[in-house]
Amino acid sequence: MKENTSHPLREKALLATLPLIQARTTMENNRKQIEKFLEQKAGTLPVRSFVEQTRGFGFLGLAGIIGECGDLSNYSSVAKVWKRMGLAVING
Repeated sequence: MKENTSHPLREKALLATLPLIQARTTMENNRKQIEKFLEQKAGTLPVRSFVEQTRGFGFLGLAGIIGECGDLSNYSSVAKVWKRMGLAVING
């Protein structure tokens, strides 16, 4: 697709969207720092070896699960975690 640089409102559009683009960049940098921190913390948990051995599962995903479920030791089985996450098979 050929870029049209001669549009009469091009400058106005750039000026109007520049603060949004700058804010998005700042938010993305902050998000990356937070995700890195969460991955580091999740990597210190007792389930570390399970996460490392499970293809497609990482420490950021583990942090998300813990963020939703809380302390995993509060669940008597993995099936109860699945149920909490809406993944349990019921009547099936």
